[in-house]
Amino acid sequence: MAMPELPDEILVDIVRRVGKASCLHMGAFLRAGSRGLVQVYSKEVLMEANLDELCVEPPQIFSKSINPINRFIFEAGLGRCFFEKCLHYENPTTVYFESLRLVTREQDLDGALAMVASLVPYYSVPTFAYAMFLLCAGKFEIADEIFKTFFVVHARERTEQIREIEEKLFEDLKGFYPPSQNTFGDKWVYLNTDTLIFPECAQWHYYRISCDDYYLFWCYFA
Repeated sequence: MAMPELPDEILVDIVRRVGKASCLHMGAFLRAGSRGLVQVYSKEVLMEANLDELCVEPPQIFSKSINPINRFIFEAGLGRCFFEKCLHYENPTTVYFESLRLVTREQDLDGALAMVASLVPYYSVPTFAYAMFLLCAGKFEIADEIFKTFFVVHARERTEQIREIEEKLFEDLKGFYPPSQNTFGDKWVYLNTDTLIFPECAQWHYYRISCDDYYLFWCYFA
């Protein structure tokens, strides 16, 4: 049966399943004509499309920008157009990566907070990112509550799982080439509450990150 003969509900389900495997596999539908184009850009498909392979190289999803110093124009990444279509329908991957782009490339901390808040507490890395961004914004009481939620939902036992979540966030951030390590240093403070206690071992670990509590502490200064 040729594609034009398939009912719309069947065709969109096929495209949705392909997109959930990887958005890079949907090129054939885009080249198949206007009907394939409509299905690929449907809400059902874009909301669930797997964009991991697109976002693994953040320059592909950069928006067009101008360097404020030398006025050099940075053209939008090749995947930005499709990324924005998915973002319009609040695809979770695009919401997360767009928040990282805002905080690193635009220094738009408020925009990043508003963007990633919709993923809390459902996704582990975005929840941790939200708490970290709140610290950068000086919103310590809210950050403390989010960290409580993070530990209850995603890391009840402070074990290797925390390291994996934190490392994922920092690896994703590095891909955006953040301008410096002290962009929000004027507001940022390490929490010392019942949720996050300043680890006693921080004074003698030096650069050897050998326990989970100190690793968590170190991440705040990375």
